[in-house]
Amino acid sequence: MPKYITIENLEVRGAFQGYQFTRFNGQIQAYAQNAASIYVEKAEDLTIRNCIITDGGNGLFIGSSDTDPSRNILVEGNYIYGNGNSGSAFEHNNYTAAIGITYQYNRFGPLRAGAGGNNLKDRSAGFVARYNWIEGGNRNFDLVDGEDSILILNSPDYHKTFVYGNVLIKPDGGNNQTTHYGGDSGTTADYRKGTLYFYNNTIVSTRSGNTVIFRLSTNEETCDARNNIFYTVNAGTTLAMLAENGTLSHANNWSKSGWRNSFEGAFDGTVTGGSSFIIGTAPGFVDLANQDFRLLSNGQAVNAGTTLNPDALPGNNIVRQYVKHQTSEGRPVSGALDIGAFEFAATAPMQIVTTSLSNAIRFRPYDQPLQATGGSGSYVWSVTSGTLPPGLWLDTASGVIRGRARLKGVWNFTISVQDAQNALSIANQPLNITSRLHI
Repeated sequence: MPKYITIENLEVRGAFQGYQFTRFNGQIQAYAQNAASIYVEKAEDLTIRNCIITDGGNGLFIGSSDTDPSRNILVEGNYIYGNGNSGSAFEHNNYTAAIGITYQYNRFGPLRAGAGGNNLKDRSAGFVARYNWIEGGNRNFDLVDGEDSILILNSPDYHKTFVYGNVLIKPDGGNNQTTHYGGDSGTTADYRKGTLYFYNNTIVSTRSGNTVIFRLSTNEETCDARNNIFYTVNAGTTLAMLAENGTLSHANNWSKSGWRNSFEGAFDGTVTGGSSFIIGTAPGFVDLANQDFRLLSNGQAVNAGTTLNPDALPGNNIVRQYVKHQTSEGRPVSGALDIGAFEFAATAPMQIVTTSLSNAIRFRPYDQPLQATGGSGSYVWSVTSGTLPPGLWLDTASGVIRGRARLKGVWNFTISVQDAQNALSIANQPLNITSRLHI
């Protein structure tokens, strides 16, 4: 099993059926229709970071099997766009199956012109998509059954899926649904049949026709949707929450008036919590025309959210927010939680909110975000005294400590954060990390 691999800072392109390559034996061969710019047969502890992945049949493909499932995959800070095949719905910007996969800080752009594939299609257990920008595709998300691996189907994490802090843009073309959760193999016993936790996302539909937020494959697929902005440029009557089936629970979402449970005459699902909606004509975006979906101070979405589902805490708390493009910043802590992917905060004194860090396990991946509040919300991080454990490093732009600790021990250090727009605004915090041999 290939393990502990990082692919970063590359542009990988051109695995497209219209192109040819030279094989190891010197023969010229055309790429297959389902070729991928990055094609992973199997891997564990794989990170794909800060890459451009484009002009393929599939963009990123990660496979699994009954005997060798891929595990512990991190896809972050990439720009994935322009993949797929014109006239085909079977190739996608992203097509993955693994046990434990996280997408964060990525920009997913439209597929190749005429391609009918999805933007992010996945068959994993332990799926997390947070703080991404996903624009276009037949669907933005297509989260279906793990048909390629019995180990994925039997994983205890198969029935919990977390999607939060994302910006989803739904233009004309393709399916009118933004998110599909359940399955597509036809073997309904293998469908996810769990809960999609869908919270603090900003969905903007510019479609000229109807928009459907969720397709839940059966009534045994459940969605807990809270603190989301469901914005359509058209009237609220062009917005429906479900397709034909599913069990959907709302809490403190925003939309225009007139939204519907479904457009289907044979609707068989259940929708509750509709009375908690915040209804208006606009949620208060800074600049809709230029895709600045941050919030104005007087917008309806400010301080209008509710608490997260306990199942999301603490591991999937919403502590960061997307920054155009392909990076993130700490989500400010300012009053009640705002609705949508962004938190409004008036300028306040800088403060590092993180007061302790989790232990590191020697040679295992470590990924610990730091959080600050105040200032402009755009920060530069540094270690100003002491040192991190050997093998760990601080990403100065995102404020994430990552890597793999190489030694056992305790390391004390001071973290500083500076406002990127005001060099005189600085905060400091002493911290330590204990590196252990085993959990």
